[in-house]
Amino acid sequence: MEPNPDIQDEMQEYMPEEANEGVELGPGDERLAQLVERAQETKSAIIVKRDGQPVAAIVDFDQLVELEQLVDDLDAKAIGLEYEAADARGEVEYLTHEEFKEYMEKVVAETMKRATLKDGSRAEVAGE
Repeated sequence: MEPNPDIQDEMQEYMPEEANEGVELGPGDERLAQLVERAQETKSAIIVKRDGQPVAAIVDFDQLVELEQLVDDLDAKAIGLEYEAADARGEVEYLTHEEFKEYMEKVVAETMKRATLKDGSRAEVAGE
């Protein structure tokens, strides 16, 4: 079964290059290649042990993508639940349209101020 290229492209968003090490299997890696093939076929993780203790796992790439997406979804759900609980406790402050507009103007003004260079000239700001 070939890995889904769409999922592989999407996975790059969830797993930055510096967070993972890619290892290319060569012709002399027959036992490892067999384990990888088994993980792909069965969609089950293969636990790698050292001195009887689990130290790593070989998982199908599509399964890894699904696990990473699940973690992201659970994080988003936890944030939503945290917000709802804070709102129920009366800890959430709502702004009127005018208050929000004033806040945004303040943020933009502060950004423009920070974009001013030491010599007094203005740095280029995107969107201008």
